[in-house]
Parts: sequence; C-alpha cells; structure tokens
Amino acid sequence: LKIRMEIGDRQGQGMSFNNIGSLYYHFGDYKKAIGYFGNALKIREAIGDKRGQGITINNIGYLYDRLGEYRRTLEYYARSLKIQETIGDRWGQGITFSNIGFIHYRTGDYPKAMEYFQDAVNISSAIGDRPGHGIVLNNIGLVYRRLGDQRKALEYFIKSLKIRETIHDRLGQGVSLNNIGKDYIESRDFKNARAYLENAEKIARKIKEKELRQRVALSWGALILAERGKAGIKSAKIYADEALELARELKSNAVRAEALLLQARVLSMDPHFSKGDKGDFNDKFKEAMAIFEKLKLPFELAQAYYYYAESIEFPHGDQDRSFRTS
Repeated sequence: LKIRMEIGDRQGQGMSFNNIGSLYYHFGDYKKAIGYFGNALKIREAIGDKRGQGITINNIGYLYDRLGEYRRTLEYYARSLKIQETIGDRWGQGITFSNIGFIHYRTGDYPKAMEYFQDAVNISSAIGDRPGHGIVLNNIGLVYRRLGDQRKALEYFIKSLKIRETIHDRLGQGVSLNNIGKDYIESRDFKNARAYLENAEKIARKIKEKELRQRVALSWGALILAERGKAGIKSAKIYADEALELARELKSNAVRAEALLLQARVLSMDPHFSKGDKGDFNDKFKEAMAIFEKLKLPFELAQAYYYYAESIEFPHGDQDRSFRTS
C-alpha cells in the first residue's frame, strides 16, 4: 500500500485497501475491516472502477450481515448487484445472489432464499465458479435443514464438501464439516457427528478463523448436551464459554445470542451453575431472546423460546416424567 501511494497508483491502492479489509475480516475485527473497505470504495468510485466498486460494496454488506444489521446488508447487496448487472459481471452477480439468498434464509423467508440460491447455482455452473458453487450448495443445504429435510440437507452439505476439498478451500471445508456434524446431531447419530466436528475443529484451529471456531464450539456444546445430558455439563460449559468469548471478539450480536443461548441451556441443567457470579440462567435466555427479536431472526427466536420453556418444565434437564390424561 505504501509503495502504491508513493507512486500514485490509485487502482492499486483500492485493491490494497480492499485486501487489508479482507484480512481484518478473517482476524474477526469486522468494524476495522469496514473502515478499510470504505477507503477502497472511495478510491474505486473516484477512478470509475465499477467492477471494484461492486466487489467492495458486496464485502461491506457481508460484514454488516456478520454484525447482524440485515437491513443495511440488503441495501449494500442491492447496490452491488445493480453495478454488476450494469457491467455484465456474472461472477459478481453469482456471489451477490448467494449473499442475498442467505439474508432471506436468516430472516425465515425460505422460498425467497431458494430463488436467489438457484440463480446463484445457475451462474456458478455456467461460468465454472467452483468456490461459488461450493458456497451456494452449502447454503441450499441450510434451507433444507430448516425445512426439516435432513436427508436432502446432508446431500447438499456433502456435495459442497467434495467441491471444497477438490479446490483446497480449507475454510469452506471447515464450514461444511461443521454443518454435516450438526445434521448428524439432529438425527442423533452422535458417532458421525463427533467425527465431522473433530475434523472441523482441527481446520478451525489450524487456520485460526474465529468465526469458524465459534460455530464449531457451539456445535460441540450442542452435541455434548444431546448425547450426555447432565453428565456432560462441565464439558459443554467449556465450549459455551469459548463460544461467548469468541462472540465478544467478533463483536457480532447474532453470534453472541447463540452463545448466550448455549450457556443458558448449560446453566439450566445444573443447579450448581444456576445461581451465583455468572447470574441466573433466566437472564441469559432473556438476553438471547431479546437479541434474536431485535435482529428479526424468527427461527433462532422460536428455538430460544423452546429451550427456555424446556428449562422451566424440566429443570436441571430432568425429563423422565409421565403424565396421564384426565
């Protein structure tokens, strides 16, 4: 960047600012990344670099997604898509279609999400964009999981994983492995879940990617509670604490709420952890629910209410009850 500034290479400066922003994203400093992307955008607008503008505007939108600001995210994606369509940037359109679809997935509009994902699949197939194809197949798997079709979800996660292994996308592999592990947790195939999460965790720690580490920690906590119940509380608590600490570092409300929910579930299952310095588990449930409601995340909010009701109905994880009809 210094050299490019000394020689007055404005296009190169825009690229350097964009690349530095990408590094800060991977370090988990989203707000600093947005600052660098903002500098890149100013330069690219000044020199009329339309393709560069589309890329940087998309990147800023993606970071607002990570921060849970979905309205602002969609505004940036719409700006990016308009530029990409104007200049015929098919590669950029594919990425933005996939990103817009993901926001609709997050906010519970699954038909709309699938429309955008299908557009992205069509483009990535047509232009041979293997990384993009791997991403959108993974995203389609997420929609099928939400719709309750675990078999179909697993099919897409595995397709995504195979592509990501072929192109040596380590971060993508970690994401797909984690999603496959979560799928096996839901189907109560704990042996396979453990195997996939172990591989996802190895990758997350090797590439030092905080967001992936946080996702994997949440999955491990969920697996331990599902598999071992009260017997696994201490182990689950370690993962819940790690997930919350990583959420603080990432400064993301959405991932903080997910970590708080896991902590609340752990605390509610053990009377030794339900009171004291860490506060009542009810407060953690309520804080998580308030964040999900503010961010307009219907699935996560419904899930939080379910776990909260479960903690009231079955305190300390004791679910061995029998009721009779009157």
